[in-house]
Amino acid sequence: MGFDVVYVSPHRDDAVFSAGGAIALEVRAGLRVAVATVFSCGDGSDDEERRREDLVAIASLGAEAIDLGFAEAPARDPKLRRSARIFAPIGPGSLPLVDAVRAAVRAVVGAAAVVAPLGVGGHVDHQVVHAACAGFGPRVAFYEDLPYGLCAPLVARRLEGLGGPPARPGAPRALWLIARWWAGRPVLREVGPAALVPLSAAAIAWRQWRVAPSRGGALWIEEHIAVEAVIEDKLAAIAAYRSQWPRFHATLDGWRAALCEHALRAGATGAIERRWRRE
Repeated sequence: MGFDVVYVSPHRDDAVFSAGGAIALEVRAGLRVAVATVFSCGDGSDDEERRREDLVAIASLGAEAIDLGFAEAPARDPKLRRSARIFAPIGPGSLPLVDAVRAAVRAVVGAAAVVAPLGVGGHVDHQVVHAACAGFGPRVAFYEDLPYGLCAPLVARRLEGLGGPPARPGAPRALWLIARWWAGRPVLREVGPAALVPLSAAAIAWRQWRVAPSRGGALWIEEHIAVEAVIEDKLAAIAAYRSQWPRFHATLDGWRAALCEHALRAGATGAIERRWRRE
């Protein structure tokens, strides 16, 4: 297909939320960029709406959309429809799915550079895509999954689980910070009474923390991509996902503020996107 770069997105919106600025910059530089969405089939209730949103968002950045047609986790297993259960370790039983995803991505990427999710947050679909793309070797970079990456302890915990240094802060404070972050997300008010939000947030934090036991030492090289010049393009693309972005911040100004805070935590003066390569 002749792409220069292929971003592999677990679901519709993940690549744009996480790397929309880098996509816009690469398109401006004259590269042919594609976003390949792996789990593009849900339970059918809003598939068409999400497909339209995705096409508008990706086209607004100048990239091309590719659907790989795999079923999302809740469609594969009804037990995963509960918000907390979607964050769980993937085991040997997931290997056939990992292999199938790797084959489907390989058929798309050709000789292109590959940018795939790091798997921050421990969503099972993100972990499957990460594992599948890790098989492509050194040409793969792994983007920071947003919005989960906006919660710093989740990034540290994921890197720990991939062989990096122990997460800081340690479990008690990290669990509190993760639960507090989730308690501020509007999505929890969609799935249950407001009085249960703290309990739901704590349950999700606990499951996300358990996803990533350390597996020994490894060196991960962090890269920062300055995207301040295209931040309006990224926010416009995020805005196209009308069914999704309000689940994490009530307003687009809330998204803007969160991206600004994220950059400041990373020591940057303008908006950035982060990715990692394994040495």
